[in-house]
Amino acid sequence: NLDLTALDSDISISEAKRQEAFDTSAKIKVLLIKAKRSLEQQQVNDTGSEAGADNGGGNDGGDCNLELEALIAKSLPSEKQSVRVANLSFQFQEYARLKSYQYFLSTGNLLPPSKLPPTISDEEYLAGSVMGLTEDLSRYVIGRATARDVSSVKIAKSLVEKCLKYLMKFDFRNGMLRRRYDGVKYQLKTCETVLYELSVTGLNVHGTNEIGTNSGKNENRDNDMDMDCEPQSKRVKTEPNGDASIADAIIPERELDELHARIEHRDDLREKLIKRCRDAQKAAKQAIFALHRPDYKRASRLIADCERIVKNDLNPIVEEDPSLHYGSYANVLEEYAEAKLFQVWLVGKDGDNGDENGN
Repeated sequence: NLDLTALDSDISISEAKRQEAFDTSAKIKVLLIKAKRSLEQQQVNDTGSEAGADNGGGNDGGDCNLELEALIAKSLPSEKQSVRVANLSFQFQEYARLKSYQYFLSTGNLLPPSKLPPTISDEEYLAGSVMGLTEDLSRYVIGRATARDVSSVKIAKSLVEKCLKYLMKFDFRNGMLRRRYDGVKYQLKTCETVLYELSVTGLNVHGTNEIGTNSGKNENRDNDMDMDCEPQSKRVKTEPNGDASIADAIIPERELDELHARIEHRDDLREKLIKRCRDAQKAAKQAIFALHRPDYKRASRLIADCERIVKNDLNPIVEEDPSLHYGSYANVLEEYAEAKLFQVWLVGKDGDNGDENGN
């Protein structure tokens, strides 16, 4: 008799972990919303004091931010590219997006991957800290345009432009990253439109503006009056030793190039996996057909071929990049399991009974 007690126990444990992950994801989502609201509220309340200029909108959340950081640290897996349970990956993306926006408000630059927890995956960084940030920046420029803050608008537009230029290096396939990437060009269009509309109102958007000062100097007197009334935290800041005469943003090119190389390597692994998965799945399918004929010796040979491909070719790739477990690799295992179970049901374990017809 077939005893499935152990399998049932494993499935129950897996389901319990999955439900726990969903509960944790819901908690992270609530904390992220609170942190974003806290950041927005600080931008409204900040009157340009030293506290507001120093923290860049990151400390007024207080206990909320501390709780969020602790929960993220607890929820992150031990390996960078391990399989995420439930929808935790989306919350990690949103966390990376929040940190990137806070970093932009403090420095005017793109958050380097090294500033995030080390097990945030490369894909989560791209989706949150790069693509997600451009969505925040497209809304940010609209708010700064109402205050006629040309310098901040130009910095945000520059960063969105550089993000798009960097993302164009990738060959995104159909999926989450591709969909979010398609939206980045529309965020850039929003920034360009806002900058054009500011120029129509009489502001010089092509000249050299001074940024990062308390007075918020611009090209005309009306703009000076608007900027004097604006909270400092709403205006983007620059690095202390940066060139304040250039309305430009900086991206961490070295770290981003390394990230690009890692993703390209995983794309190569994925292509190899898919090709070998076709061979393994074909062998398993043909083994099932052979068992139906019945051609038990050929079926045993084909099942052995499938096992060899899985052990020698597929398993090492999945061990290197666990995120490839689902999809083609999982389909191969399902097909192999079907062939193996059918073989055992027909002729006994490993086909020991052979084919009475001599096939």
